[in-house]
Amino acid sequence: MSQNKNNYTQGEFVIDGNQFKFNCVWQHQSMEKPIIGVTFDDLNLSAYEYIIEHTYAQSSTLYQNPQYSNQLWHIVVKWWVDTLRKRKAH
Repeated sequence: MSQNKNNYTQGEFVIDGNQFKFNCVWQHQSMEKPIIGVTFDDLNLSAYEYIIEHTYAQSSTLYQNPQYSNQLWHIVVKWWVDTLRKRKAH
């Protein structure tokens, strides 16, 4: 994937012989890795079928939208929880 200052902008990848060219629409940084929203360009039929089979055929409960809050107490508690998780990882 092409990177620009830790933001994915565009690129391509191959899964099970299917080639996917993408453009990044949005990015969210989670604890372990970035989560990106993409649009695909120039998909052939096989790649299109692969995407449909592996996204829309899956349970929608697997992904949860990020929750945002700008309240000070929430920011402090989230920072503390993230700090504790990082300590456990080491």
